[in-house]
Amino acid sequence: MEFKEFWKQLRVGFVIYADFEAFCQPVDVCYPEPSISSTTKDINFEANSFAYKVVCTNSEYTKPNILIQGRKMCAKYSFDSILEEEKIHS
Repeated sequence: MEFKEFWKQLRVGFVIYADFEAFCQPVDVCYPEPSISSTTKDINFEANSFAYKVVCTNSEYTKPNILIQGRKMCAKYSFDSILEEEKIHS
């Protein structure tokens, strides 16, 4: 696969790249009758870290990587951080 239609790209002056990392925790389950269609959750993903980077065409607003670690509050702090970036840059 190759991207060739570069004239269709949209240039943006501001972007946030973000990524979660998670542990896979097995879940104890009883599997249903195999002849009946169903979905059974057998793995739970627990977020353990979150990182993001703010990139802007104006280098004044570009920031170094931000890393948030800690299982319990990782997801909450990640959303709070992104919302705080919105306040700063709007």
